[in-house]
Formats: sequence, C-alpha cells, structure tokens
Amino acid sequence: MSFSSEMPDDFAVDIRHLVIESICSVSLNAHLGLLGEQRDNKDIQKVVSALQDVVELGFQLDMMPAFWKYLPMPNFKRLMRSLDIITDFCYFHIENALKRIEEDAKAGKLNEIGLEKSLLEKLARFDRQTAVIIAMDLLFAGADPTLVSLAGILLSLSKSPDKQARLLEEIREILPNKDSPLTMENMNNLPYLRACIKEGIRMYPIGPGTLRRMPHDVVLSGYRVIAGTDVGNAANYQMANMEQFVPKVREFIPERWLRDESNANAHLVGDTATPFMYLPFGFGPRACAGKRIVDMMLEIAIARLVRNFQIGFDYPIENAFKAKFFVQPNIPFKFKFVERSD
Repeated sequence: MSFSSEMPDDFAVDIRHLVIESICSVSLNAHLGLLGEQRDNKDIQKVVSALQDVVELGFQLDMMPAFWKYLPMPNFKRLMRSLDIITDFCYFHIENALKRIEEDAKAGKLNEIGLEKSLLEKLARFDRQTAVIIAMDLLFAGADPTLVSLAGILLSLSKSPDKQARLLEEIREILPNKDSPLTMENMNNLPYLRACIKEGIRMYPIGPGTLRRMPHDVVLSGYRVIAGTDVGNAANYQMANMEQFVPKVREFIPERWLRDESNANAHLVGDTATPFMYLPFGFGPRACAGKRIVDMMLEIAIARLVRNFQIGFDYPIENAFKAKFFVQPNIPFKFKFVERSD
C-alpha cells in the first residue's frame, strides 16, 4: 500500500527539527531523537526555543539602537538565559561524546572499523571552549536559515513537476532502489540536484546579504572606505533577484546554472552577471564555516524525499516567507507527499 498524506500545519517544526538533528549529529556527535521519540521532550524544546530567541533577540539588541546598554531590558536578560541554555547543552553533549569516543577507543572499536578522529574530538582535545563555540555557531547560523532553504527548494519543486521529474531521473541513477545507500562516491556527480538547490536559494534567500568589517582601507566604486568600517553586501537578495541580472527572475529554472548546457541556457543569466552575484555563503576567509554541512544536509534531504515521494503543494506560495533578520516561514508548509511505487 502506498503512502499519501498532506502534512499538518506545524510541519515547519519537523523541518527545523531535521536541521537541528543533522547539525547536532555533525557538531556534537549526538542523536537527539527530535524526529521521533523525543519530539516533544521539554528539555530539548527549551534548546530549540532558545535558538529561535537568539536569532530574534540578537537582531533586536545588536542591530537596533542599543538601549540595553543604558536601561534594564527584559529582552537582554532573556537573551542571556537563552545563550546559557545553549552553552550548557553544547558542553553536556561534547563531554558525553568524548566519553563515548574514549570508551570505544579502549574497546578497540575505532581501530576495528578504521575510523579517523571526528572533527568534534580533534577540536575538543585541543580546546573544549573552541569546540563549544564552533557547535554553537553552527546551531545559531544553521537552524532557521537551512529550514528556509530546504522549504523554499521543496516549494519550488512542488510547483514545477517537470523539474521534479528531471531531478528524479538523475537521482534514480545513483539510487535505483528507495533504500539504496547514499555515499560520498555516488553523490559526486549530481549536477541537476545542485542546480535545483542553487536556484531555490536564489529565489528564497535567507537574508538581505552579508556584513563584513574592512580589515584595511579599500576603494569601492570610487569611494575610499577606511579600515574598521562595516560594509554590507546585498548581492544575495538584490542582484540575484533582479531581471537585469537573472532573466525570468521569478521562474524556477535550475538549468540556468548547468555548465554543460551553458550555450543553450546562456540567456537565462544576464550579460552583466558575475560570479559575485550569487554569494549566499559569503566569500573568502570569512565565508560561512557551515557551508559544506548545509550543502550535505540539503543534498541528502532532497535526494531522499524526491526519490521516495512525489512532492506537491496545493496552496499559493507567493507569500511563503516573511522578512526579518533571517527570513522566516509565513504560511503552513502543508506539503503533500505521495509515495512512489518503485
């Protein structure tokens, strides 16, 4: 019997849980059970709420006029409590992970299967505080933004059955069966999947751009910008969503990013476009540290969902997100998943 179901109004919660579960698996060697038995665990929900508070309150207190420096503000105390919750959570799981690693090493399990030391183990043995900071950074910067990216790509695919069919054809090449394993080797050549992800993030950027503090004096468009000045780059949102740079700008066309079809699809990216037009993860030394983790999460999640289900969405998506510091969901993500027969 095939499965067919429309997701409930709070499906965004499960998408967020998927993202947090994935980040914790990589950064904390921890399985939280957010998609199963621990979905409603009160202690874990405190952490999830704290992550949302940090994003929202961090914007209010850091980007807006800093009245909290001079006046007592409840939001500042709430932000500090949220940061304490997340810090304690990270320390707890790092200590547990290191104990497991040490026990496995003593039992010879790591040597038996030839595993190298994990990123967490390397960081924590060198400096536990650094390990906590990296884990917190991945959680802060990864949870809600990755939710938006994943939901935006799924919405785009659901409204473009022809693109979804082409993506399924590519995925079936590496996943002939629904339970076929995903490996680093068979995921090396998935150009259309990566084009779908790139186009989805272009159409639904997570924020207005990036902000960097100049380490030295520079000249930008004839203006001298002195060291220490904060410079904003709005390319993520502005340039990637302007008709002059991206023709048919509000159409989901992954083909515009395929190199092997560059001649046929040259008209899909404007003549004025440059590689710096699309920088959702920044560039250079201050590029997003979690880019590869986000790429991996999106690729695995979309590949598995498209291989197993036909994805639909029977509602308008024009106002799917609302703009705050990070873009946030604005409608119920009531996706319809119909299980594929083969």
